[in-house]
Amino acid sequence: MTRENLSLVLPFFVALLPAMLWMFLVVPLLLRTLGVPVALKWRERGHLRMSLSQRIIHGVIGFGFAMIIFEMTNAYVEWMIYRYPSDQPTPWRFAKATLFWTIGGAVFGLLTTHPKGKQNEG
Repeated sequence: MTRENLSLVLPFFVALLPAMLWMFLVVPLLLRTLGVPVALKWRERGHLRMSLSQRIIHGVIGFGFAMIIFEMTNAYVEWMIYRYPSDQPTPWRFAKATLFWTIGGAVFGLLTTHPKGKQNEG
């Protein structure tokens, strides 16, 4: 891999690290503290039954916040490497990312977790 190609993918991988640490280390501890059931193994995930509010919290904290962390870290690293003014992380960019990924996280939580009372077909 050439130096030019490495500089293109470096911001992605640098931003991926804190987002993955958030998803796999902080989120399970935080969700358990809030009383939301968490499956540590992928196969256990289908057996969890969550209320509507637990599903939304799971999506927003697990997926939405991780995407906010990823997007803002990626913007900052790109701005530090390339120095393009359009890549600079601004409060407006943070507000847009927060709004978008909070809604996206809620939808993700609703679509990927099972509601209480429904049996897993698989």
